[in-house]
Amino acid sequence: TGIISNSGHDDRIEVRFSKDPEKADHLIVKFLERQNRPADWTVITSDRDLSMRVKNKGAHVINSEEFISRINNNSEGENEHADKTNPQISKDDMDYWLEKFGDDKE
Repeated sequence: TGIISNSGHDDRIEVRFSKDPEKADHLIVKFLERQNRPADWTVITSDRDLSMRVKNKGAHVINSEEFISRINNNSEGENEHADKTNPQISKDDMDYWLEKFGDDKE
């Protein structure tokens, strides 16, 4: 239920999927444990348990709603390079990703 992004030197986002029976949360925590500098990574999730585990590893957390807001703000021209580095996300795409990963409000 999380997306890991490198908050170091670039704006790339790395998406990883778990395979049954392993859960995505476990993979994210294991990934951070293998990093020399977990503070260079940000996990995007609204899951409170995962947020705590990630923070304990030294990584940063952005909740899903804040991440969506940042994307929408950047895609509306607030970033001078938005057309090159921050593609707009359509409502259909947003609905798809929220369905895939959930909004964790339930």
